[in-house]
Amino acid sequence: MTAKTVVVVAAAVAAIAAAFFLFRPRLARLRESQMVVDVRQELAAGSRDRARAGLIEALDLVPADAEARRMLAQLELDEKRLEPAFLHFQALSELQPGNTQAWLGLSRVRIAADQAEEAEAALSRAIDAGLEDEAAIKQRAQLRYRFGRYHGALIDAERAIRLDPRDAEAWLIAARSALHESGKDEAIVERAVAAGVDRKVFAQLPDEAAPIPRRGAPDRAEGWPGQLGELIRDLLAKIRGKDWGAAKVLALRAGQTWPATLMGPWLEGLVEYQRGEFAAAEKSFREALRRSPRSHRVVTNLIPIWSRQGGALRVGDELSKLAADDPGFVYPLRIAARAYLEGDQPARAEAALRQEFAILADSPVPFRDLAAFDLEIDRASEAIVVCERGLARFPRDSELHLDAARAGVLLGDRARATEGYEAALRERPYDQVAAAELAALLVEDHGQRDRALALVHTLERDAPIEPEVLGAMGVVFLEGANDAARARQFLEPASAAAPADARLHYELAVAFNRMGSASRAVDELRRALAPGRPFRGEAEARRLMRQLTGAESRVRR
Repeated sequence: MTAKTVVVVAAAVAAIAAAFFLFRPRLARLRESQMVVDVRQELAAGSRDRARAGLIEALDLVPADAEARRMLAQLELDEKRLEPAFLHFQALSELQPGNTQAWLGLSRVRIAADQAEEAEAALSRAIDAGLEDEAAIKQRAQLRYRFGRYHGALIDAERAIRLDPRDAEAWLIAARSALHESGKDEAIVERAVAAGVDRKVFAQLPDEAAPIPRRGAPDRAEGWPGQLGELIRDLLAKIRGKDWGAAKVLALRAGQTWPATLMGPWLEGLVEYQRGEFAAAEKSFREALRRSPRSHRVVTNLIPIWSRQGGALRVGDELSKLAADDPGFVYPLRIAARAYLEGDQPARAEAALRQEFAILADSPVPFRDLAAFDLEIDRASEAIVVCERGLARFPRDSELHLDAARAGVLLGDRARATEGYEAALRERPYDQVAAAELAALLVEDHGQRDRALALVHTLERDAPIEPEVLGAMGVVFLEGANDAARARQFLEPASAAAPADARLHYELAVAFNRMGSASRAVDELRRALAPGRPFRGEAEARRLMRQLTGAESRVRR
């Protein structure tokens, strides 16, 4: 064989290899599509185990296939295998955040695992994404009623009734919620009877069951359903004890137990990171991201590794690359923007967020994210412009109305702010944050204090736990009703839940001072005036501190 022939043959082999490499993803998708067809046939024939194996194989080939992921998640849920059902529905919700069936599936898993608070949160994501399903809305009403969120439960129950006027359960929730909220259930009972509901349904109307307290805890992996949470708690215990061998065994076992999920490589990455093996950890996390594309949790775990390698700008660049490599993945862009801000690159931060407009052309999300960014860097006028552009296309988007209201507050435009809050509440009348912020705004106007107090009285019957809501309620009772003792009931848990919020400590100090407890007021003022915590009202806080500490000095003399 001549040298020229060798070169030609080598070139041909290289071309074939390159063509195979280029077409490999397409071939995988074609094979995976045929496998999904086969799975449907297996399910129709009742061969559920073979269908499950086929779906796992399909996802090994193409992890981003949403339909295969949905089918496997539903199959696992139908078989009451809650752990893999949870992992696959979670993966689907991250792959397609607007997929209402993913969130609905997650809520069903949480309900089956007796995790009511997490179930309500998942249902809210489904409903906020546009799910107009009577059964789901009624389910959320039932959950909110169990939490003592009677105002929210009543709104949901009424909405379910509009979708199905003969649903006796929905009428019963509405009547019970109204009884708790206002003591007036008769009108609802009569409306139900007129709609054809048997009056006997309401025979046991009073419900003496105590509400389930809400924790308000974030979605931590230790609280995942069933054996998942147990395994992660066990793994964390092994890591704390530096028992690396046992920890790696648990990670390996997780990958074998729940194939086609992030579990094995993700847990391996956690172990390697804690050992200080950052290169190995990154490799494992990237494999977890391949198996569960767009996983928020894995992206979050990669950030400290990149930060070690090159600070905030390296984090922004890596996140931007993730988004570029996976068109449609917007989650990294939001974090990249914050990283660029931290790296003193506001122009690059804004550019990262503006990429969302091309990716999510028919969604209000890019407008929301850009408006929130403008508010974060004190560009209220620009935030107003962004909100107006977004609302011109999505006039019923409550988040845009809320951001427009916040921008109005920063600009001192009370009329614009009030209009924005009112619009947000028209779209989501159960929105506790919007109601609380509106009440805090109105209480500053003597002529609007009755409305402010009415808003917080409604919130009282909706079991709020968010510190910003509790704090606003405390301010309204303090300034609108001059009721320092009542204000303290809300400001204390708010400041405990958000200890870095200087404004809450200041308001609590005012309440203590009005109650005659100067020493406790001084303690709260010291927390509020700690270095690095500028806040609205700081000048008044310093005056009060001088007044109280001066009085203490005179008493000592």
